[in-house]
Order: sequence, then C-alpha cells, then structure tokens
Amino acid sequence: IDSRDVPLVLVAPAWKTWGEAVTAKPRTLILHSENDDVVRIGQSRELLRNSRLADDRLIVVGQDHRMDDAPAFTAMLDAVQRESIR
Repeated sequence: IDSRDVPLVLVAPAWKTWGEAVTAKPRTLILHSENDDVVRIGQSRELLRNSRLADDRLIVVGQDHRMDDAPAFTAMLDAVQRESIR
C-alpha cells in the first residue's frame, strides 16, 4: 500500500510474517499489547528500532492480540486523531 505522506497507525503489525518491509516510515505509530500471544510485542520493538522511530511511537495497550478492550479502543481512536491533525 502506497500511503504516500499519510501517517500510519499500525496495530500489532505482523510484518515479519506477512510482509517484506523491515522498516516503517516516519510518523508511524504502533499499538501493541504486552500480552499478545499471536504477534509478539518484540516484533514491534524491533520494527521501531529498525525504523529509528522514537520509543514513544510504540504505545503498549490492550489485554491481548484482539485489542477489543476499552483502553485499546480509546488508544486507537486517540492515535488516529492525533496523527491525522499533525
């Protein structure tokens, strides 16, 4: 997907499983649960390092991979709103 200069909000990205990219573009924000048993949070931390993104570009939230709890929903909404006004 060519998103051009639109910032990305990635949720538990499975980049090592399904993609070819090893970095994310600037202004990417990643949301991931520490308890994710489908895509380990270490993969998001690695993507953050590979991309030279600041530590605050990873938001640790959610009860598990589904990200269907209230704090996860709130974080997703905040992330999209925050990135869309930058």
